[in-house]
Amino acid sequence: MNHLYTNTTKFQKTIKRDKKFRVLFCGSIEPRKGIHYLLEAFNKLKIENAELWVIGSQDYLKKDKLFKKFIDKSKNEKIIYFDTINSNNLADYFSQCSVLVLPSIADGFGLVVIQAMSCNLPVIVSENTGAKDLIKEGHNGFIVETRNIISLSEKINYFYKNPKKNKRNGKQRI
Repeated sequence: MNHLYTNTTKFQKTIKRDKKFRVLFCGSIEPRKGIHYLLEAFNKLKIENAELWVIGSQDYLKKDKLFKKFIDKSKNEKIIYFDTINSNNLADYFSQCSVLVLPSIADGFGLVVIQAMSCNLPVIVSENTGAKDLIKEGHNGFIVETRNIISLSEKINYFYKNPKKNKRNGKQRI
């Protein structure tokens, strides 16, 4: 039996309250989720009127001081951290964003991909994410090579420079 689904009555697009371009990462902040590659890719872009929202548990950072040091070094005013958010409120956070990025090194599936797609968000996932099977390249998102900061930057920049395609791609399903 497959238990990987999302409640599409709970995960629906809400009204976006501003015109800011936002990249969203939703998952625990740890190396296997590839967050460090996303931080590097986002900071490399230096795009105007943009933010990276990071939603997820930071518990791992208490155990790994070296990884915490890297995360802390990457922080700036364009990167906003949120602790774990109640799933009843996630749809509104997703709806304030422009694209979900899940750059995992190893991820069984990545339920946030389905949740984001239910909120009409296009997605960028690594090839090591099980949810890559939901992506039709260029149709509802992109699949990037794992650990490839340049490719991540290019795909984020694509959505930044093409807001109309962003909206169209977000409405596309499988």
